[in-house]
Amino acid sequence: MSSSDPHSSTPSEYPPPHQPPKEISWETLDHRKFFLNGAALFSLTTVTLYPLSVIKTHQMTSLQSSTSLHSTLQSPQQSPKLPQIHTTAHNIYSQFGMRGFYKGIGTVLLGALPARLLYLNTLEFIKALTTQKLFHASVYSSTRKNETKSTYEIQSAAISSLFAGAVASLVTQSVTVPIDVISQRLIVQSKTDSRYKNGFQCAKYIVQHEGIFRGLYRGYFLSVATFVPSSALWWSAYHAYQKLAWNLISSSSNALSGIKSEAWVDVGVQVGCAVGAGMSSSLVTTPLDVVKVRVQVQELDGKLGIQEREKVRVKYVLKELLREDGIRGLFRGVVPRMANASIWGTVMIVVYEWLKQISQKEFKNSFEVVS
Repeated sequence: MSSSDPHSSTPSEYPPPHQPPKEISWETLDHRKFFLNGAALFSLTTVTLYPLSVIKTHQMTSLQSSTSLHSTLQSPQQSPKLPQIHTTAHNIYSQFGMRGFYKGIGTVLLGALPARLLYLNTLEFIKALTTQKLFHASVYSSTRKNETKSTYEIQSAAISSLFAGAVASLVTQSVTVPIDVISQRLIVQSKTDSRYKNGFQCAKYIVQHEGIFRGLYRGYFLSVATFVPSSALWWSAYHAYQKLAWNLISSSSNALSGIKSEAWVDVGVQVGCAVGAGMSSSLVTTPLDVVKVRVQVQELDGKLGIQEREKVRVKYVLKELLREDGIRGLFRGVVPRMANASIWGTVMIVVYEWLKQISQKEFKNSFEVVS
C-alpha cells in the first residue's frame, strides 16, 4: 500500500508522542495559493485589530492639539495628564463614531498586500538560508547528550529567526513607511480639519508641501530602528519559546502520555509562544515607536523657519516627551501596542502555519486520499 494512505500506516509509522509538527519548507508551497488565501485572511485580521492601532496612535500623540508643528511650538506650558485607554476610545467615538476607529484603513489595506508579499518571501528565504548555513557550520554531534541537542536547537532557531526577521523588516520598510505616514496623518486629523479627504489626497499634499523623502519617508530611519529589532526579536523569541515548549512537553511524557501532537496542542503552543513574543518585542521597542509616530504626524510647510524645522528632529521630540510626562511618556500607548502585537502575532502565526499547511503543493492530493 502507498505510504500516503493514512489507513495503511502501521503504529510504528506514527510520530512519537509529544513531538512538534514537522516544519513545512517554503519550497514545498504553492505560492500563488498561499498569497491569494493569505491576502483575504490577513486583510480580515487587519480590519479586526485596526482600532487598537488607532487608539495607540492617539495615545502617543494625545498631548498635541494638532498635527501641525505650529501648535506644538506655541503650547510650551505643562501638558495635561495622559488619558487612559478607555478615555481615549470614548473620545474617538464621541467625535467620529465608529468611523473614527477605522480612519486610514483603506491606505493600510492597499499597502498591506505588497508589503506582506515582500516580507514573507524575504523571511522564509533568509531563514532557510541561515538555517542551512548554521547546520553546516555547527559542530554538533549526535553522540552528545539530549540536553546539548535541545540547547543547540533552541539557539539555532533563535539565531536564524532573528536574522531573517531583521532582514525581512528592513526590506519591507520601503513600502510600509509611506503607508504609516499617510495613515497616521489621517488618524490624528481633527474633525474641523478636512484637508485630507482620503489617502491619495493626503499623499499628494505631503509630496507637494514636504517632498518625498522628507514627507512620505519621514521617520524612515526611526522606523528601521523600531521595526527591524522588533521583527527580529519577535521571530527569535517565538521560535526559541516554541523549541523550549516542545522540549518541555516531550520531557513530560508521564503527565501527558495521552497526547500525540494533536492539533489543539500545536495551536496551544503557537498561541502561547506568539503572545510571549509579542509582549516581549513590543515592550522593548515602544519608546522608539512613540518618538517615530510623533515625528511622522508633524507637518513641515513653508511657514516654518529653519529653527522650527530643526525642532521636529528626534532630540526635540524626545525632550518634549520627557518634559510632558517624564520617562512614562516614552511608554505611551504601550498597553494597546502590546495587546495589538500579542493578538496580531497570535492570529498571524496560527493563520500563517495553517496557510502553509493547506498551500502545500501536495496538499490537494493528500486531501483526496483521506476523503
